Amino acid sequence: MTEDKILLAARYIGGDLDRAESEQFKQKLLTDTELQQYVADYKRAEENLKMHFADDQQRDQLQATLQKLNQQYFAEDKTEHKVVSLKPYIKWISVAAVLVIGLFIWSPWNNDLYKQYANDNKMLVTERGQTSELDKAAAFYNHQEFDKAAVILAELYKKDSENALTAFYYGSSLTELNQLTKAHNILEKLAAGNSVYKFDAAYTIALSYLKNNDKVNCKLWLEKIPAGTAKYEKAQELLKKL
Repeated sequence: MTEDKILLAARYIGGDLDRAESEQFKQKLLTDTELQQYVADYKRAEENLKMHFADDQQRDQLQATLQKLNQQYFAEDKTEHKVVSLKPYIKWISVAAVLVIGLFIWSPWNNDLYKQYANDNKMLVTERGQTSELDKAAAFYNHQEFDKAAVILAELYKKDSENALTAFYYGSSLTELNQLTKAHNILEKLAAGNSVYKFDAAYTIALSYLKNNDKVNCKLWLEKIPAGTAKYEKAQELLKKL
């Protein structure tokens, strides 16, 4: 059951499995993609919550919520004269509650923030006449069919990696497709150069980190965008919300 896997992942991360259980879990983790996702989700949620509930008052509120969840959903079962002590499980029940809270409260907020500040550049092609591959890529990109745009742009980028327009929109497409390592390789080169896409590239890199829940690197890249550039106002607004 899904709930069993969530709690098992929480107990593993919380260090509450004995050696035999831990080894068994690790073996299952090698092939169970759903279990792998729960472990990754927990780690991400835990880090997000550390940052999101930073001050003492918020930590107290979170602790109160966890205690309430424990009392409400994991009370002693006295039906049919059966009494179950849950003291050994309070820790990992709370960990599971953290996972649930992180996924259902923080993550939607983060996704909404990404969508709100997402790069709204339209790919404009100045060359006119016979329809070119660049025209096709632009049409796909502007209709947010980033997978199709990326296929064409990848070929164009191979032919001319110094073309700033191709590089920027290829990197942006890869960002939307969550191919972040490849996107960073392309966009960081642009951000280090002097093309008209220099600061658009920096802004897109910042958003890629936001999309990946990395607020520290997101801030670092937003701070690289100077006043007077097209993305400065948005960058400053986003910095205030992080």
